[in-house]
Amino acid sequence: MAARTAGFLRSPRTQRRLLVASSLVLAAGVAAVLVTVVGNTGRRAVAPLSSTPAQPETRRKPVPLDPRARDVAHRFIRLVVGRENVAAGYDLVTTALRGTMSRSRWASGDIPVVPFRGKVIEERYRVEYSYANEAQLDVGLVSPGKTRTMFTINLVKDPRTDRWLVDYWAPAYRPPVPLSPIG
Repeated sequence: MAARTAGFLRSPRTQRRLLVASSLVLAAGVAAVLVTVVGNTGRRAVAPLSSTPAQPETRRKPVPLDPRARDVAHRFIRLVVGRENVAAGYDLVTTALRGTMSRSRWASGDIPVVPFRGKVIEERYRVEYSYANEAQLDVGLVSPGKTRTMFTINLVKDPRTDRWLVDYWAPAYRPPVPLSPIG
């Protein structure tokens, strides 16, 4: 067995492989030493400590939905979602929804609002939450063919003008929850 091993080590191919393997081990060792000696050259950010006590979260008090918020939602759905008069809907949305779009670009109809194809014959609202300055509703829209589509709309009250504005509009999707098999 010793003679067989000695013959194996005399092979030029084996010697090259051993040279490459030992070079890689040496390079890894040098890299490990450099990392531990030199260390991290980044600066350590230290957050200053404050002596003021932490403020507990204040719970917002739920309130009944302001009828003006529902009116804005209805007008938004009719004008913008239903595409009756997109230009008139510019003043019903916040910059969070329209972004940097100008009034003329918004009026072109190429807007970031998912439309409802077809005429809306019925709207159903379910209040997810309602606070003094924010409300979220689930809106069910029904077309003449009885096609139903659910959307989520978020409304916020502008503190400067005391007007409700649409801040978010998107199709509502709730994935089905599978029932556990009865065994």
